[in-house]
Amino acid sequence: MNNINSLSKINQKEKWTYVIFAFTLFIYLFIFTLKSSTYSFYYPNLPVSKVYLLSIAIITILGIITMRNFSSLELVFFMFAYIIAFLSYYLSHSFLGLMCVSIAFFAKDKNTKKILQIYFILILFNLLFVIFSYFIHVIPQISYTREGSVNRNSWGFLHPNTLSLYILALNVVFYFIKSLGRLAWKDLWLVLFSTFITLYYSKSYTTSIILLIILFSIFISINSKPVMYAEFELFKKYSFLKYLTFFFIFVLLISYIFFVWKNPTNNVVSALGSTISSRLLMGNEGLHWYGISLFGQPVNFVDSSYIVLNRAYSYSTYFTVDSLYIKLLINEGLFVGFIFLFFIFRALMKSIESNKLIFLIILSLLIYSIFETGLSSPILSYVVAYAFSDGYVKIKATKGGKNK
Repeated sequence: MNNINSLSKINQKEKWTYVIFAFTLFIYLFIFTLKSSTYSFYYPNLPVSKVYLLSIAIITILGIITMRNFSSLELVFFMFAYIIAFLSYYLSHSFLGLMCVSIAFFAKDKNTKKILQIYFILILFNLLFVIFSYFIHVIPQISYTREGSVNRNSWGFLHPNTLSLYILALNVVFYFIKSLGRLAWKDLWLVLFSTFITLYYSKSYTTSIILLIILFSIFISINSKPVMYAEFELFKKYSFLKYLTFFFIFVLLISYIFFVWKNPTNNVVSALGSTISSRLLMGNEGLHWYGISLFGQPVNFVDSSYIVLNRAYSYSTYFTVDSLYIKLLINEGLFVGFIFLFFIFRALMKSIESNKLIFLIILSLLIYSIFETGLSSPILSYVVAYAFSDGYVKIKATKGGKNK
């Protein structure tokens, strides 16, 4: 009887934990969505950073109290990470704070699916809320053109890429949930529909490419067999994926050294820059303007102008950098940048053995971040960071993974 009562108390505590977590996440994501949409014209002073910081505190405390018995070293790490997040000038773009929260809360593997389902419902709600508000003319539409003639739709968000970011986040959460079981061909509907929206309406080509990579990853996950290449020790242990990861990171670092310190007028650099819409060259110029420091500096990267209801609104522009890694180095500095890369690399190494679909999704998002800053959004960062959970990796490694 005592055991039954104890179990009932534990279940009740976990139930309230989920309720508090869902409510906290809803408040933050809703305010962040208002700030990211044309609702911000009516509510310009939304306290996004303060609510973000409060959300980190609440969810971290929930994780520490209810989800796991942490070691002293882990508690020191969480507190240190929280202090760094608190001191960060751009609280809504602090990778370390998001990782701290995710590691604390996703500590038990059995809770992973429930947590992700909450994410999926809340992201979908916020996405549909803005789109519905736009179509019933509650909020205005921003008109964008690309290359002078290509019209881009944002459906109520401040930028077409923001719309694509929400769609991408929805796909990442959905396929993370699906990867916990067995993927089937019928599960392709969301990524196919999302690719159509980002290509045809928002014209976010980078996001479309990443969605296609996720689509390709799903094909691999569905068609791959555990016994494939079993006669080769290299493939059986998935070492080739580790080599691929090392190669990717090596090429990434070399490429950035090349673009950052090489003369931008060099023919090779100019040609490569033109191929990818001059985004790396913009990063090159940004780094030369502001430099790199240990703890970063508060540079406010904003777009220069946009048109709303045939009226021009202008923002003062310092510089616009489209590469997440360069923006991270400038805003957050070498210290946070190093910690971010450390945890990303750790997640990649563990996901190789546990779930190749998650590995390929994380890798595709890293590639996406070369050309976009969307991953710095709390929505996507929160979701991707959950892969760092030791509990999730342990259960997948124990079961051997169902999607190998």
